[in-house]
Amino acid sequence: MENQTFTYWGNKGKYQKQHDIMWELVPQSGEVEIPQNKRLEDAIESVRQMARLYYDFYNNGCCNVIETNNEDCYECNGNGWEDDTDEDCCYCGGSGEVESCEGSISEYYEPMVRNLENLTMMNISNVLKRCGSNYGRYDFPDKDCIILEKFADKVFELAWNVYKDEDIKKKAKTIKSLYNRKHKTIKVNDFQIFYDWCLYEDDKIDKMKVSECVDNFKEYVITNNLNK
Repeated sequence: MENQTFTYWGNKGKYQKQHDIMWELVPQSGEVEIPQNKRLEDAIESVRQMARLYYDFYNNGCCNVIETNNEDCYECNGNGWEDDTDEDCCYCGGSGEVESCEGSISEYYEPMVRNLENLTMMNISNVLKRCGSNYGRYDFPDKDCIILEKFADKVFELAWNVYKDEDIKKKAKTIKSLYNRKHKTIKVNDFQIFYDWCLYEDDKIDKMKVSECVDNFKEYVITNNLNK
């Protein structure tokens, strides 16, 4: 791809910042495991899987993702001999097989590709096959690179939505516990109220002290008459 200014390969993808934050939850080796939150685990695992496909595409020409297949030689019909001679077929060298024009996704990577395609409702198999089947000759055409980039965008967008939602829930649970412990006479039991406030104030919460968060939420409750 001639212009990689806004690609993840150039560390400037559309969701690069979000990717980098989520990547902190990806282990150095193996699949993502977050036993206490399966939903978040699945989201971050999709980030890991996408990163593996993306890296193999650009760094290895999909030589790991795609397996090249053999088929009967079209010249000797699989018998390995030149017609009417005792010499080896010049096309297959006597093996009776030639490399197929299209490879297939390897057994190890197939579940990853299937999972990400089901998640995004998009197809990436064809791009990976074109790359891996032309290993050493593939020139990373813009069309395929753009498809890969859009596919990665969708994976990271969906994963980020889950990450943020779970992060807001975590903050809301903390504020709910602290608030109701401190303000026993004006308790708020509806979790959605805490969630909505944390969602609205998300950019500010991390910069506030805990006591400030609780006090600000109290003001929000009283102003909007929500302690019912």
